[in-house]
This record gives sequence, C-alpha cells and structure tokens, in this order.
Amino acid sequence: TKASMWVALTAVLILLAGLLVWAIFGYLEVTIQAYGIADDGVITSYIAGDSAVTIGMEARIDDTHNPQNLDEQVTGVITAVDLVATNVGETTDDPSVSVNSLRPADHSFMVTISAPGVSDGIVDVTILKERIHPISFLTGRSR
Repeated sequence: TKASMWVALTAVLILLAGLLVWAIFGYLEVTIQAYGIADDGVITSYIAGDSAVTIGMEARIDDTHNPQNLDEQVTGVITAVDLVATNVGETTDDPSVSVNSLRPADHSFMVTISAPGVSDGIVDVTILKERIHPISFLTGRSR
C-alpha cells in the first residue's frame, strides 16, 4: 500500500464521480443542421424527409452572417411544418400518391420558425430534436 497507489486510486474515483455527475445532470443533444432565410423575424428552412420535426421544437439561429450581430445567437420556436414533395415528377398532382408512399428522399419539410430579433438574410439553423441524459442509457428510462 504505497502512497502512489492511493493517489492513483483517488484520481480514478474523482474521475468516476465526475462522470456520474455529468451522466445524471448533463445531457447530449440530437440536432438537425440547416440553413434558413430570415425575413422580419420569421425563418423558412427546408429539412430532409427522414428528419422528423414537429411544431414547438426549439431552434437556435446563428446570426453571425450579419456583420452587425457577430457572435449572436437567437432562440426560436418551430411554428409550422409543411410537407413538400420532390423528385416525384408529374405524379405530385396524382391523388393516388400519398405521403405514406413517399420515401424520405422523395420529400422534405418546409419549416417555419418564429425568431423575433433575427436579422433578415441567410442564417444557420440548429433544430433541437432531443436532449438525452446519459444516465438513461444505463437505466433504460428517459428523464
């Protein structure tokens, strides 16, 4: 039982305690990255069809393209999600084509985000799909 062994054991225990605290109180974010066009506090963005988004999801808007707002990030909320069919050619007017028959590559979503205070122009959009506490991987429960 040398002193160096106790120092190493203490260091490992401190690391494990830090990891446990992070697993309980920290979180991992699942996000979708996109570009959007801002006009008078409303942002329109197009998201791939395999990325499920819903009204009420949080969106972070990076307004750094505007030289007057460097390093500014605005938080917005998704207010509308509309399906937009693409790559189906002339069949888009055909009533037999349903949303369920489209593959993810065949459609996208037009997402409208309310973000008062954002400057007009092209902005970077980060949509927060989910926050996951790492401890839920061990417990099997989401928190």
